[in-house]
Amino acid sequence: WAHIHKYKSLQHNFSVNWHRFDVEFAGANLSDIKPKNQFITKYNFYKGNLPAKWHTNLKSFESITYQNIYPSIDWRIESLLQTVKHSFILKPGSDPNNIKINYSHTDAMRIEKGNLIISSSVGQIIEQKPLAYQIINNDTVLVECNYILRKNKQKFELSYLLSKYNEAFELVIDPILVFSTYSGSQGDNFGFTATY
Repeated sequence: WAHIHKYKSLQHNFSVNWHRFDVEFAGANLSDIKPKNQFITKYNFYKGNLPAKWHTNLKSFESITYQNIYPSIDWRIESLLQTVKHSFILKPGSDPNNIKINYSHTDAMRIEKGNLIISSSVGQIIEQKPLAYQIINNDTVLVECNYILRKNKQKFELSYLLSKYNEAFELVIDPILVFSTYSGSQGDNFGFTATY
């Protein structure tokens, strides 16, 4: 109650700076979703003043996998400490060149020291240099992996460049998304969970 009372004196009129950009998996299959480890917490998203556009009572999970988002390629997003981690799992025989990610409505994008820097009007998001690896005979084999960034009209297209690897084994591309610069805060003000 003390916590609630503390904010009763706040003014009702205040502004929030925000910036939206869109991320699209070009040509992807988004219909086969597999959640894992449901949390108790549920989320509500109220957009605008039309209840028909609101989304309520959404479940949250430790991770969600989009199976076969591209042929023989899965995409997994999961919470990891104070970050959000996503990874592509390439099964034997898959083609990494099928992965095409389009970004629109960003202020700018660039690759710096192997990291992907996404600029917006409220700060930056950093996707760290991707780590790619395979598990072969119980050994972890690292595979060199880099971002490829192309400007395509009003969009940026992101893909991955891999060095030679053993296509008979599964390969994981594993970048980490750093949110602290995006939120403008060094504290923990995000619920790092996956929802759908």
